[in-house]
Amino acid sequence: MQPFSPGQSALRGLWRTLSLMLAVVLATSANAQSYCPSDGGSGNVFNLQRVQFVGIDNSSGDNNGYADFTAISATVQAGNAYSISLDGAGVFFLPKRFRAWMDWDQNGVFSASELVFEANGFGQQSGTVTVPAGANLGSTRMRVNTSSLVYQGACANYNLGEVEDYTVIVTGQCDAIAGALQAVKPLICYAGDEAFIQASVIAQPTVPPGYEVVYVLTQGPGLIIQNAGADPQFFVGVGDYTIHTLVYDPNTLDLSIVEFGVTTGFDVNGLLVQGGGAICAALDVAGAQFSVTDPSAGTLSGGAEVCGTNGAATLTATANGDANVPAGYSTVYVLTQGAGLTIVNAGAAPSFDVTEDGLYTIHTLVYDANTLDLSIVELGVTTGFEGPPGQGGGRARARPGGPAPGRPRPGPGGGGGPAAPPAPRPPGARRAAPAPAGGRGAPQVRCERTAGARWWRDLREPGCGRCPVQCEQPQRRHPERWRGCVRHQWRSYANGDCQW
Repeated sequence: MQPFSPGQSALRGLWRTLSLMLAVVLATSANAQSYCPSDGGSGNVFNLQRVQFVGIDNSSGDNNGYADFTAISATVQAGNAYSISLDGAGVFFLPKRFRAWMDWDQNGVFSASELVFEANGFGQQSGTVTVPAGANLGSTRMRVNTSSLVYQGACANYNLGEVEDYTVIVTGQCDAIAGALQAVKPLICYAGDEAFIQASVIAQPTVPPGYEVVYVLTQGPGLIIQNAGADPQFFVGVGDYTIHTLVYDPNTLDLSIVEFGVTTGFDVNGLLVQGGGAICAALDVAGAQFSVTDPSAGTLSGGAEVCGTNGAATLTATANGDANVPAGYSTVYVLTQGAGLTIVNAGAAPSFDVTEDGLYTIHTLVYDANTLDLSIVELGVTTGFEGPPGQGGGRARARPGGPAPGRPRPGPGGGGGPAAPPAPRPPGARRAAPAPAGGRGAPQVRCERTAGARWWRDLREPGCGRCPVQCEQPQRRHPERWRGCVRHQWRSYANGDCQW
C-alpha cells in the first residue's frame, strides 16, 4: 500500500494529475468529430443562461446564437444516471424550450435516440440523463439549445434561441466498492489523554486486482483529512471524527497529494468517478462517525456551617463558571449526605432545603441523557460513588434543627425567628477556619463559648449544644488541646462523646 506522505513534495502527485488531464485532452482530440453547425440567431433575447451537468456548471449569458464550450467537460460512467439542469433568458411571458443531445456512439451525428433531455417552462428546467451501458468510452459531444415558440433540432439554424456545445467523457464501469464501516463506540468521553476510536467492517469492500485499501480519518463536517492507515483505528483528541474506507489504484490516484489538515474527503471524492471525476476508486463518504467530548463539572464554592431555623436549612453553592458542557449535554446539581455520598436530592440549581443534621455535599453533574439514565438513581439509596457525581463538588455542612436540641435560641421577638448572632469569642479561644468547598477540613480542635458559660460551640462540627457527659478537667490533661474550658461542658456532634 502506498501511504499518505504529506511531508513529501506534492509535485509528483500534481504531475500525475496533470498527466491524467493531458490524456483526457488527447483523447478528446483523437475522438473529435465534425458536427453539423447550429445557430440560434444573433441579437435576440432568448439565450442559455446556465448549464449544469455533472462537472459542468457554466453561466454564460448571450453568445450571439452559438458558443463552443467544448473545453469544459463532464465525466460520466456507462450505465449510470445523472441530473441535468438548464436555465435561460427570454421574454417573461413566453415559456422557454430546452433540448440536449449526447453522441453516445461517437459517429459525429446526433440521432433521434441520442436526444437525452427535453423540457419547457418558465425558469430553470431539470431532468435525468442515463448513460447507455453500451456507450462508447472516451470523449464525445454534448449539444444543448434553447428556443421560444417551437423545439429546434440539433442541426437547426433559427432566430429566437441559442446553441452551446460541451465535451462529455464516458468511462467504463468502475468495480471498486468501499463497503461500509460501523463505529465500535461512537460516543467517547475524553479522559485527558488521547482517545482511541475504532470502526468495524460491516460490509466488505470490493478490491479489483491491483487496487489497495486505506482507511482515512477526517475531522468535522468539512471532512478535513487528519490521518490515514492500514487499520480503521486512530488516536484522537476532542472533536467529531469520521473513519472512511478508500479503495484505490495507486497508479491512478497518488495519495501524496493529500495534505493533512488541509485536504478534505470531498476533495478526494471529487477526483473519483463516483464524485464526478475521472478516476476509478471508491470512498465511503458517510463512514463511521465518532464524537469525542470533554465534559467537565467544574467547581463550586460555598462550603460552610449552617444553623437552621424552625427545623430546616437552605444549603446553597455557587458555580465558579469553569464547567464545560458540550453540545447535547445537560447540567444537574446533586445533593448527597454523609461521607458515603448518599444521594438525597437533585435539581436545576445548586440550592437545596434540608431538615436533618448532617454533612451534605452539592455536586455538579454534566451528562448526556442519551448515555446516562438518571431514573436509575434511588434517592436515599444510590450513592455518588456509584455514578459520576463527585467530580468537583462543593460541600456544605448543615444543622437544620435549630440552635440546640430542646433549647431553641430565640431571635428578636421570641422563638422561631432568626437566630441571634453568637457571643464574642472568650479570651484564649481559637476559631478554626470553615471546611473548604469539597472537603471536611482538618481534624476537630478547639471550642468557644457562645451564649454563656454553660454553652459551647464546636467550630468543626454543626450545631450548638451541651455535652451530656462530664469530661476530665482538660487543663490537667493535654492542656494543648483545649482553651477556655468552663465546667468541662463539651460536646462533639460527630460521635456524641466529649472532645479530645
